[in-house]
Amino acid sequence: MLETVHIPEFPLNQFVHWIWIGKKQGVDLESMHHAALFTELIFNYGDQFQVSGQNIENYTNKESHYIISGLKTEPFQTKVFGSYNNIGLILKPF
Repeated sequence: MLETVHIPEFPLNQFVHWIWIGKKQGVDLESMHHAALFTELIFNYGDQFQVSGQNIENYTNKESHYIISGLKTEPFQTKVFGSYNNIGLILKPF
């Protein structure tokens, strides 16, 4: 995976620890995860991306599919197939 990490400068660094961008072609992955002990905001783009488990909302229309994955106290599952791109922010405690 091609990945870039950016540590923001003031004033954004008051709220965001770091930002990363990742991309990879030809992914075929199914994995179980445990929730992180910090707040993160991740945008995933690609051919197929699914999340299943606790606190998952799926919204689908003719042109797109949105997944909102909230706070978790249980493990959750992700499936990725094809091209995969993401942008993530690790947020500082507020």
